[in-house]
Amino acid sequence: MRPALVVTALMCEATPLIDAWGLRPLRRSEVEERFQLFYGDGVYVGVSGIGKLRSAVATSALLAHLRSQDLTPLAINIGIAGCPAGLARLGDLILVHKVRDVATNSRLYPDILIKHHLKELPLDTHDHPVTTPPSEQALVDMECSGFMQAATTLVSPSETAVLKVISDHCDGTRLSPEQVSQHLGAVSDQITAVITSLRSELPAPLQLRTEDIQALDFATSHARLSVTQRIELERAMLATRASGKALPSEFHSILAQPIKSKDQRRIAFAALVAALRGEELP
Repeated sequence: MRPALVVTALMCEATPLIDAWGLRPLRRSEVEERFQLFYGDGVYVGVSGIGKLRSAVATSALLAHLRSQDLTPLAINIGIAGCPAGLARLGDLILVHKVRDVATNSRLYPDILIKHHLKELPLDTHDHPVTTPPSEQALVDMECSGFMQAATTLVSPSETAVLKVISDHCDGTRLSPEQVSQHLGAVSDQITAVITSLRSELPAPLQLRTEDIQALDFATSHARLSVTQRIELERAMLATRASGKALPSEFHSILAQPIKSKDQRRIAFAALVAALRGEELP
């Protein structure tokens, strides 16, 4: 199986995983010491510290360190996140399909090419703790955009993954380290299942079929999608093909409707992505 590098922000996020997987500390180099690297059975866990800059530094340093040993690890970010009430329940494990940096409005997309049973949601990375419910229907954290920006300079988006446990509903709740560890420990079996799938089942990078590219081109033109929207739609199409499914009939029926206004474009794009993911149409 492929080796995997897991990056957490806090030691209390890493501890339940270290215990569940029986990992041992590695202290052979300055990098391993600095980021408290642990290892066992092909899985490495390192701790970055809080904030997207620290996450980016740790991810870059640890990936480069492992690649210098002729390893080609997957890059996985795991930790807690908040979200608006109603979007997900406390303790839910979420697989993130889009990461937005709020400060720069840049977006990155982990390619989800494995079968799973987790809820998929977008995530916004903020520069400061979020203590009031945001208007956007997305998870919130302070590290993930830094992780993704660093990881995708060394591995492909299909070799990245982001798993978050809902810890609060952006209401100012402050968790103790013990409570954070309890949240991660409660879903460690689910995390293990996803990482095992990534390590053992991740296929070679997929290519869209000719008819898929034609459908993507038509959707881009007909709905006047932005570059970012086209990328997200392409990722969803790849995930659909990776699961062995054909493009759903709803995808084509949505594009059969006239799309003229800005609101119609927004609604059509959301419906196209939902149809590909097998979600209820908005």
